[in-house]
Amino acid sequence: MDQGNQLFTLALGLVPPWAVDAVRFTVEEKRLDLYVNFSRGSHFPCPVCGQDCPVHDTQEKVWRHLDFFQHAAYLHARVPRVQCPEHGVHLVPVPWAREGSGFTLLFEALVMAMVREMPVLTVSRLVRETDQRLWRVIDHYVSKAREAVDMSEVQAIARQLIQQSIEDEVQVLLEEYAAVRMVDGRRAVVRNGYLPEREILTAVGPVPVQVPKVRDRSGSGVVFRSSLVPPYVRKSRSVAAALPWRYLHGVSSGRMQEALSVLLGEEAKGLSPAVLGRLKAEWAQEHAQWQRRSLQGKRYAPAPVRAWFSVLPWYRPTCASRGAWPQRYPGGICMGYRRDGCKRRCPSSWARRPRGFLRPF
Repeated sequence: MDQGNQLFTLALGLVPPWAVDAVRFTVEEKRLDLYVNFSRGSHFPCPVCGQDCPVHDTQEKVWRHLDFFQHAAYLHARVPRVQCPEHGVHLVPVPWAREGSGFTLLFEALVMAMVREMPVLTVSRLVRETDQRLWRVIDHYVSKAREAVDMSEVQAIARQLIQQSIEDEVQVLLEEYAAVRMVDGRRAVVRNGYLPEREILTAVGPVPVQVPKVRDRSGSGVVFRSSLVPPYVRKSRSVAAALPWRYLHGVSSGRMQEALSVLLGEEAKGLSPAVLGRLKAEWAQEHAQWQRRSLQGKRYAPAPVRAWFSVLPWYRPTCASRGAWPQRYPGGICMGYRRDGCKRRCPSSWARRPRGFLRPF
């Protein structure tokens, strides 16, 4: 190995059996091509079981790497496929790139750092790649970040909110027909259990719900149809990325129709004023009970909201900033950490209290 190849091998952090065996620099194209190869007779672990296996054949692949000064750099490699006696032929993963990507890990890390500070189209122009390719990278890491987030608590709250709204809907229907009586004086329209539990897909994932049933003893054909969960609807139309501020904005400002719209989409707009009035009254009662609960033995430390968004690069921190919130909540959302590491969020009006004070959840 000559000195130039050895220098690029060290710069790329390659370890045996991988090494740079050729370098080509094209001044006219402003391009640097690095050719990576493995030693003859090398064995590689099977991607399935980890057993060392001989090379079966190779596939030529190219990855875009970080620029070499102002010149675009590309890695070329003959990626081996190993013959495993138990699992057959498999392509060996390379240490500098993830499977299926046309970029190296370092290039993807640079892109993810840049898209947190500027639009994707601007980044694509700076790195001289199409925005479609960059969006694939972003979607990959966003999906990984979302899988790592524990949404069980949010899903439990969403289930309680949806179920409570459905119960209020059926109660409004019963009150509407309260004056309709049978000959013996009994109510003609009464509750009659629940339909089988089913899941609907919301913005926070699948949420199980049970829709109540009503019985019309008079035979006039009165049935209960929920405006939130119509029959046979299993997927909300609003599986979107609006949850971080639209849902919290609806809850904190008392606009529950907005909060429900984030979870369930346009179906939530069909809620009647009577149902919304019941929801507001129930929430006010729960909030009053929460205010009176004991906080003895609980201590919280404030944490910056930007840390919450750091794992969600497709959500800009500005979505919870002063410009996106009504005047009543000018600072967005605060976060507090308990000693056991549990996180709690609270409206920004509490952040205007004296230094060192954070109202705990």
